Amino acid sequence: MCLRIVHEIARRAEPALGLLGLLCLGLLFGCDCSSEAGREKVVVFGLDDQNFGVPKGVRFDLKRARVTLNKSLKGSQKFLVVAEDAPGVFRAELSITRASERESTQAEESGIYRAVQVDLVLNRWVDDQSEKLYSQGQAFLVQDPDKVDRGEGFEKVLDQAIGRAVELIDLQIQSRHLPTARLTELLSSQRSEDRLYVLRALRDRRVAEMTPQVIAMLSDPDLDVAMEAVGVLVAHKERRAAMPLIRMAQGRDKVFLFQIITALAEIQGPVAKGYLFTLAAGHDLDDVRKRAREAFGRILREEEAQSPRRDKKAVAFPRSRPEKPVPRGSP
Repeated sequence: MCLRIVHEIARRAEPALGLLGLLCLGLLFGCDCSSEAGREKVVVFGLDDQNFGVPKGVRFDLKRARVTLNKSLKGSQKFLVVAEDAPGVFRAELSITRASERESTQAEESGIYRAVQVDLVLNRWVDDQSEKLYSQGQAFLVQDPDKVDRGEGFEKVLDQAIGRAVELIDLQIQSRHLPTARLTELLSSQRSEDRLYVLRALRDRRVAEMTPQVIAMLSDPDLDVAMEAVGVLVAHKERRAAMPLIRMAQGRDKVFLFQIITALAEIQGPVAKGYLFTLAAGHDLDDVRKRAREAFGRILREEEAQSPRRDKKAVAFPRSRPEKPVPRGSP
């Protein structure tokens, strides 16, 4: 609309107005008619190969990787690549974290599976607060070792992994502004990556009507997606998630249970508090009881801080196992 207004004024003005007059009119109306509007500035800050030669002998060309990353960012929908770091500019750092190859197990395929994984982190400071975006790009190709040089073959897979990492960062930023219907559609995507990165965006964007769908994703077959759903629910302190989180913990190992205890301490509410009390009183493992007791105590302290005039009552944890009576006459 802005561009049409400027052009219409220029058309009606004297022909001598020319390009200079057109630019001046644009400045006069304060129009941003460039393709840079709405795009975040980013500078490629660093690249690192953390693959350490696995598979043996593979060394990636980081100069080529930098060119690929710059190209992918320039082709993205949400980023504008700049040459220098400055306040408010994202710093992009890329790490090559995994490379592998194996023989194809499919009878109809002849060749070798080559796979690469990269981690892409974008970080910037805005008003003394750090904003960080993270994605993990994965790609693989089946290549004929007699036709594709091993080093060049891995470089091609790396190019695809970098492109995918940038796409996922794009998706996170877009998800901050997508309509609810589109977010719902993406959370039902067959690709676990889509579900994962939309959930990451939802940490900072609460859409109340999507809460039941996020809670349902605690049962997602991809554990990374399920744990990201936990993060969303914790960020929103969604008390309706307490019972599903408790069910999620059933039959899991101690490390997983610790994560659920921490999540419930953040969510709080009567259901979370009751479960933590039960764990603190009766779980078989000492360190689980200790962790639950700490979480339960944190909830009590925060409740007391919110209601300072309420009468404080001591909470006694029931013993998990009755103590044996001491025989008379024993020292």
